[in-house]
Amino acid sequence: MSPRTGRPKLENARNKSLNIRLRQEELDLIQKCAELLKKSRTDTIMEGIRKLKNELEK
Repeated sequence: MSPRTGRPKLENARNKSLNIRLRQEELDLIQKCAELLKKSRTDTIMEGIRKLKNELEK
């Protein structure tokens, strides 16, 4: 049998998912921000969460 192939396991892999309901304009806003930042939608949302966390810690 051949060894398993595919992506190597990451040390800090994202293995949880979260489903949310959005209006179309909210989804469009996330997509537009992701395109401007040249990041994935997930990375764009995570950046927003980190900024909000930093703001709350002030």
